[in-house]
Amino acid sequence: YTAKPELGAPSDDEALLLSDVSSKATRHVLLSHLNADELTTFLDENPETLENWSDSKSMTDDLRRVVEQGYAFVEPTPYLNGLAIPLYSRETVVAALGIYMPASLCPPEKLEDFLAPMRAKAELITWEFTKVRMKRH
Repeated sequence: YTAKPELGAPSDDEALLLSDVSSKATRHVLLSHLNADELTTFLDENPETLENWSDSKSMTDDLRRVVEQGYAFVEPTPYLNGLAIPLYSRETVVAALGIYMPASLCPPEKLEDFLAPMRAKAELITWEFTKVRMKRH
């Protein structure tokens, strides 16, 4: 969020919305790679997460789609879109790389324009994770 001097700082509600927007796509990527027990424990400890879905079946379907597609795309507001991909260390998802932008710059039909460079960066980051893990062992 870039405050415009004429508009002032964001209100608490706007700041909360922006915080939620900035984590939604990455959260979906990370949740999609949890096993069933980990997901159940996470949801028990964070029940507000279910507010993103109408029911548990729609959540499961969405998370399965994220794994199949290899990315999460969210449209949390009419003005902002989020896109995130998993980062791996060996075969394990250890983080997510996300970008958020005005919806006009990234409509769903333009996703590949953003995914290709994100995947290239993800490969570099994954290599760095692997080197760090190898140094510790």
